[in-house]
Amino acid sequence: MTLPDIAQGTFYVYRLFEVAEEVDLAKLADLALPPSIRVRPGRLTFFGRLRSMLSVAAMGHKDVELEPGRWVQADCTVLLFSFGVAAACLQFTIGKAEQAEPLAAALSAKDAALSVSRFNASAELTRVGRELVDKLLSLVGPALDRPISYPEYETYTLLQIQSFVTPLSIDDALRSADLGRILLGETGDWQPAPSFLSQLFSHHYRYSIDDLCVIDWDTALTIDPSPNEDIPDLLALALTQLLEFQRYDAILERELNTLYEWTAGRSRGENWIRQGRASKRVDQVNRLLIDINDFVDRSQNAFKITEDVHYARIYRGAIERFQVPAWRNTVLSRQQAVAELSRTLYDRAQLSVAHFLELVIIALITFEIIYAFFN
Repeated sequence: MTLPDIAQGTFYVYRLFEVAEEVDLAKLADLALPPSIRVRPGRLTFFGRLRSMLSVAAMGHKDVELEPGRWVQADCTVLLFSFGVAAACLQFTIGKAEQAEPLAAALSAKDAALSVSRFNASAELTRVGRELVDKLLSLVGPALDRPISYPEYETYTLLQIQSFVTPLSIDDALRSADLGRILLGETGDWQPAPSFLSQLFSHHYRYSIDDLCVIDWDTALTIDPSPNEDIPDLLALALTQLLEFQRYDAILERELNTLYEWTAGRSRGENWIRQGRASKRVDQVNRLLIDINDFVDRSQNAFKITEDVHYARIYRGAIERFQVPAWRNTVLSRQQAVAELSRTLYDRAQLSVAHFLELVIIALITFEIIYAFFN
């Protein structure tokens, strides 16, 4: 079945960056910012106490070159999470728009799939997203705890469909290969296997007869005649978990390599000299492990604090689809290995010092015996 043209909808194009170990949102709310930038608490109505973990900065409209010679106006926001992640979000409207100029008056399924592919692969949108985040960070420095520079980032696109040119039931939409093409950014001549479509649509969620949410690895699609910010913010929240665990995994991998070199590559004779370096390294590892434990605790709380069953299911589904549990298990496993190696390193350094002191004592005793013998 062919999907009719989209009459009203919005693309949410995300670029997520690590900016700090933590963002103090309470301090952020007290900062004086230019009138052109408005900061408000995130709604996140589906997660009671977790509303305090997100602030949204409205950055205004910006003309973006989607392809050479084609400029489109985007409504720009930056989502600041207390985890220390900043998510630049560029919204492109389909159909009537109250503020930014629309991307198109209506959009076919073929063009929607092409747009998804371009959005996710666009280096220009990444540059614009980084520019928006850097602009905000330059103004909210006091609210950042231990700013960091991390080159990796996450990309994601959500297509929020409000209406079609021709009314369409959700059941018919789920039978359309066009829905799969949009989620995967595939061309119109791609013919998916029925079993693959069934697998792809297995991550779909419905609350009423006229709404739908389908989540894939780098794209999500919703159909809802009365959309709100909950699902876009929810997906961004799940993506922060993925980005944080990926960063900690990379840090732990580097730490493991360093500790392997220290424990396996240095002779016993050098260890006592480098006890200070070993102690410093162990202190750094302990601070890292504390940061990881704190983040893991907060991320696990996101599974416990729920007010809306429907949104809770979507959030858990996004977490599973983004393979966050697998990343979490890898981080916890490497965390344990780093802790054990750091203890080994410190014990070896202490043992080397003890051996050196034993040799000194033996030498002193020997000297006293020889001195007494000759006198």
